[in-house]
Amino acid sequence: MKLTRYEPFRPLRLFDELDHWDNFFDGFLPKATTISPAIDVEEKGGTYVVTADMPGLNKSEIDISFSDNTLTITAEKKKEDKEEGKRYLRQERCYSKFVKSIPFYEEVNEDEITAAYNDGVLALTLPKKETPKIDTKKIEIN
Repeated sequence: MKLTRYEPFRPLRLFDELDHWDNFFDGFLPKATTISPAIDVEEKGGTYVVTADMPGLNKSEIDISFSDNTLTITAEKKKEDKEEGKRYLRQERCYSKFVKSIPFYEEVNEDEITAAYNDGVLALTLPKKETPKIDTKKIEIN
């Protein structure tokens, strides 16, 4: 809540007064929520390792693609069908879709990307493309 000093001679502005109503409906209306996993990107020698926390998802709900040197992870957590006679006392779990894109600035060998999913953690290994070594040739001056 924003506290302001009382000033009886200041002009009254309608929108200043409406600022106090910001949180009035909190708790009454459901908030729009999205799931977005915490992701770590680590560089280990000649590879990138991407780790994403994705609890509560099945492997079939996760889609991974790689294009234009950008990794894209898409997943959707679907809401369970309502059963007859089921009554929630509290419902806080969110159900939504997310898309997360991670660009890489060094070229990745997309044919050797591997992915593993275990206990709600997605682990991806993206090997970098090897840059050919350029041999230095000494040029004689005539």
